[in-house]
Amino acid sequence: FNGGIKMKENLIDRKKIILKIKQLNSKNWWGDEFDVRFYLLSKIKLIKNKSILDIGGGIGIISSEINPNNLIVNLDVSFNDLKLCKNNFANVNVVCGSMTNLPFKEKSFNIVVCAHLLEVAKLLDLNSKSQLNQNEETKFPTVQKTLSEITKSTSKKGKIFLTTPNNARYQTSKLNYHELKNAIKEYFSKYEIF
Repeated sequence: FNGGIKMKENLIDRKKIILKIKQLNSKNWWGDEFDVRFYLLSKIKLIKNKSILDIGGGIGIISSEINPNNLIVNLDVSFNDLKLCKNNFANVNVVCGSMTNLPFKEKSFNIVVCAHLLEVAKLLDLNSKSQLNQNEETKFPTVQKTLSEITKSTSKKGKIFLTTPNNARYQTSKLNYHELKNAIKEYFSKYEIF
């Protein structure tokens, strides 16, 4: 896996992205030069002539690195982050909205990006204590609703790029491997987890 990331180094300039984040809003720095979102960028940077939705895109770091030949939409709940995005990245369309109620027609996007957002959905459920299905496995309604909305917004032959930290490393409230797998298999028949 590390070798694969090094091969893609030429497609993304990590230092340029880090500087961009720190200049726009240093509180949004990912904090890790080996963050999986750099790998995500190396994959989506190759995409052309598609409609791409970046859910929870904030200040627009990922959206701004996508090839401008695409129709790019950055959706976030923070009006201030979207304003910063729009003021700095003219090719990125911004929409203020929620991950649990996407304001788009069904099957609108060829590509949907959901980078480090599912753990936010899980945390919302933990804070509201609404993850009450304690039978065989815990289910998180906000995670499920987010995945349902992503499914509805993705075209029939579309692709979804989803990243989330593994709680095995963090030992906090992030999703663990089994929680992620159980949530994904409920909505997608074909998927790969790396």
